[in-house]
Amino acid sequence: MAPVGYLQLLRKRSVLVLWSSAALSVLGDRLYGLAVMWVVYESTGSATWMGVAAVVESIPYILIGTFGRDLVARFSSYRALGWLDAGRAAAACALPLLWSPDGGGLAVLLAMVFVLGTFGALFGPNLGALVPDLVEPGQVRQVIGLLDLTTRIAAIAGPGAVGLILLAVSEVQLFALDGVTFAVSAVAMWWLHAHARRTARVAAASGLAAAVLGAGSRRRRRGRCCAATRT
Repeated sequence: MAPVGYLQLLRKRSVLVLWSSAALSVLGDRLYGLAVMWVVYESTGSATWMGVAAVVESIPYILIGTFGRDLVARFSSYRALGWLDAGRAAAACALPLLWSPDGGGLAVLLAMVFVLGTFGALFGPNLGALVPDLVEPGQVRQVIGLLDLTTRIAAIAGPGAVGLILLAVSEVQLFALDGVTFAVSAVAMWWLHAHARRTARVAAASGLAAAVLGAGSRRRRRGRCCAATRT
């Protein structure tokens, strides 16, 4: 799809909010994963432990992707996705407080990486699956394409962004910034939940009004037919 087409999609408020939330959530994922590996390497000096951190983050994606279909389905609403990102925000902000350079601190860090990976594995599949509830049927593929493009750009730009940010802030501030991206994404998800409920109520009210008008019109036609018959 041409960039102009994506810009036209983003003129719709719900799509803009969805895209902004997805972009912030993906950016938060990249910031967190790279920041954790940076902290592990800086504290241990071991590339092996860096690799362990990356593997621990990937394990939930493998397990949930293979065996967790029913678990993923439990989070198939914007409200639930908001709570997942709120959990990620809390974890990102709490990590600097729980971290210490000893072995216990490393274990805590790996546990938090696993938790963040679990939340991410539950968030990603549901975000795309909920798009049909938000836009017209003819726009579903376009919006999913936009979200996929955003994910790919974040994957490429993420390492460079972390490097630039670390030139200006400390690791603790980086985790706080990461928490902010997840928190804003959570608020956006909750807004989308409220928007979807409002849209459903309006559609239901419109359908009810149309049904009532249709019934009244049919009664009037039957009345005219009966009057004509008696005449």
